[in-house]
Amino acid sequence: MSENNKKRRALTGAGKVFAFTFVQTMKTPSMLIATVCLFAVALFALPVMSLTSGSDEEKISDTTSITRLVIVDETELELSGWLDITAMEYEGALPETIEFIEESYDDLVSELEEESEEDWALIRISFYEEEFMFEVIGVYGTGTGVASDDILNLANLIGENLQSQMMTALNISEEQIAYINHEVVENVTYFGVNEDGELSEIADEIDEDEEGSISMLEYTLILIILCVTILLISMNGEQVATSVVQEKSSKVVEYLLISVRPFSLMVGKVLAMFTVTLLQLLLMGVGMYMSSILYVFMNPHSLMSATDMLVGFLSDTDEMGTVVFNGGATPIAILLILAGALFYSTIAALVGACVSRIEDLTESMKTFSLIMIVGAYLGLAVVMSDLFGSTPEALKVAAELLPLSSPFIAPAYLLIGKMPLWLGVVALIIFVVALIGLFMFSANVYETLIYHNGDKIKVKDLIRLDGRNGVKNDTVTNDKEVA
Repeated sequence: MSENNKKRRALTGAGKVFAFTFVQTMKTPSMLIATVCLFAVALFALPVMSLTSGSDEEKISDTTSITRLVIVDETELELSGWLDITAMEYEGALPETIEFIEESYDDLVSELEEESEEDWALIRISFYEEEFMFEVIGVYGTGTGVASDDILNLANLIGENLQSQMMTALNISEEQIAYINHEVVENVTYFGVNEDGELSEIADEIDEDEEGSISMLEYTLILIILCVTILLISMNGEQVATSVVQEKSSKVVEYLLISVRPFSLMVGKVLAMFTVTLLQLLLMGVGMYMSSILYVFMNPHSLMSATDMLVGFLSDTDEMGTVVFNGGATPIAILLILAGALFYSTIAALVGACVSRIEDLTESMKTFSLIMIVGAYLGLAVVMSDLFGSTPEALKVAAELLPLSSPFIAPAYLLIGKMPLWLGVVALIIFVVALIGLFMFSANVYETLIYHNGDKIKVKDLIRLDGRNGVKNDTVTNDKEVA
């Protein structure tokens, strides 16, 4: 048989396995139930949150059970001269009498413990220098008819407006407060002789070396992409390994190998389960989008559009810094995530091939989880190092190119412009080469262990099996041959 015919047969066999595995997997009740549940959770997440948060707003009514509110000032700021509760925006009703009093807080609490014909409550405002914070506490007595929600709403009202009224009293604007809150950085500048022999100012580069190479906003974006990648890899890996073990235990694979080569079988199976996982994530994305539409419909005045939220996130120039989004690198970034998921899927298939019973799969998947965690933490270590300083270039490039860690760091770094596009293409080529080699290795081991019905195979045994048997149809029938 010519080489072209072999390749054509391999592709045809992989396509048949892909179609068979995909259809059979999607037809199973457990898969249908899991997919529907994922879609339902994504669909109703925001509406349920809306209903839950909406219950808090309903506590504020247009009436109040408090007839007199007593305020104790323990801040030494003379709040009675400028704190005006009646000037605060409030949807509910305020007490008829609001007064500042110099009586001791403990004495007032003792009075609240006694029977009273008046429905009054107490608010204490304190300042703690150690923590540099204000504290607003609302107190009501059991001997009065004051409702806890009413005094809680008033305490929240004062806490939310205390700073703004203080700024008004001191005639300070929000811009001035922002300047005051900025960090003061000490630096050293000196004069020296430059290359031309002239006296010039020499810039101090110490602070630049100590600053991180990525901003907090970029770090947040990287973590979001990393979490999505971990979700894709973990979901797909579990499904691939489970599918391999189930077919081995049911002997379905023995019939498939009559007309399909192990390499084609492995490729078709991994791609089929990968498609199933992508379909589930796509449905989750659709559910989340529909959920946001329902949320906007239920709360038309409380949520910006998705576009406004994204623009606001990427253009945030406050303490979190800025993000320069490299849209041209998006295709390469997506391909790297997909290639990484396929790479780990093949590892999961290899793990499944080493197990004979579905009951042993959980123990074997610990190896897969360990490999994924090592890759994710290697990428995260580079990100953390860039956040607080600068990662050595050799270590960063190694993490961006190594197939174990590349899907967790390279896509995000491409999108924020911290990784050149040509290096992303190199990482993608490395993935393709690694995938082909891993597919071939997995196919050899898969064919060898089809009839194995003993304890799980160790890593050193896999290497010996692949080197000894190649692509031959030798099989392992007992544990002694494996050892």
